Amino acid sequence: MIAYLDSSVLIRIIFREPDRIEKIDKFNSFISSRIIGVECFRTLHRLYQERKITEAELVKKSGELRNAISEITLIDVSTSVLNRSMESFPIHLKSLDAIHLSSSILWRETRGEDITFLTHDDKLGKAAAILNFKIMG
Repeated sequence: MIAYLDSSVLIRIIFREPDRIEKIDKFNSFISSRIIGVECFRTLHRLYQERKITEAELVKKSGELRNAISEITLIDVSTSVLNRSMESFPIHLKSLDAIHLSSSILWRETRGEDITFLTHDDKLGKAAAILNFKIMG
């Protein structure tokens, strides 16, 4: 089974938060937009600058994040993804969420694979569900 990871899921995994998605190990592969790295590293740096994590935690979590991202098949932010992101969605989405959803839509269309969409973002999850993705999060 294949799962699309949104950055909210990866951050909760990295920080081992109690409300993270359980049973994620039932998936045999993960995909995401290449922007997942930007979003997650920006979050780490913000947490450090706000003094919510120490420098040692920043270094440790950065390594964990690099390792996690290396296990994910990353979808390039191509012209096709950007063009789909500019189109309408059933629910208003922020720009980066539109890129995530567009990436998963185009993956599904080109590969013909059934994808479970993993997110902790309510709007993104609802939009993905309306577009016939299985949702967890």
